[in-house]
Amino acid sequence: MEQLVRVVKSARSQGGLLSGAEVALMTNLSLTTVGKYLRLHYERHKEVLPMKGYVLDQGSNPTHKGIIIELYEQAISPADIVLKTGHSQEAVDRYIKTTIRFWPSHARNTMRSPSVRSQAARSMSSGSISG
Repeated sequence: MEQLVRVVKSARSQGGLLSGAEVALMTNLSLTTVGKYLRLHYERHKEVLPMKGYVLDQGSNPTHKGIIIELYEQAISPADIVLKTGHSQEAVDRYIKTTIRFWPSHARNTMRSPSVRSQAARSMSSGSISG
């Protein structure tokens, strides 16, 4: 897994982005294993590796905007979010500012919002969503 992390970070530091297939080819791992290692790395280090699909919002992984907002909801400072996600301070601030405009006023006042997942779970358990 360390080799995968090194390859991805090295490509980014040189101005490039790699897809999962490219990483699989370079590390002699299957695409499935690359995906597992990426998830495992995130779970262990809470660091999103700068893969092509993540940075460019492609594929089925959570978007970088979604991850940034999720970290913000966990009371992680914007400066630390920059370090964890590899995005610029300007981009992180823009995503947060754009998102909090849609939060209820009481959540804006506390600068954190209950997660969308927890709100949806409460709505479904109370039967307030009709289908």
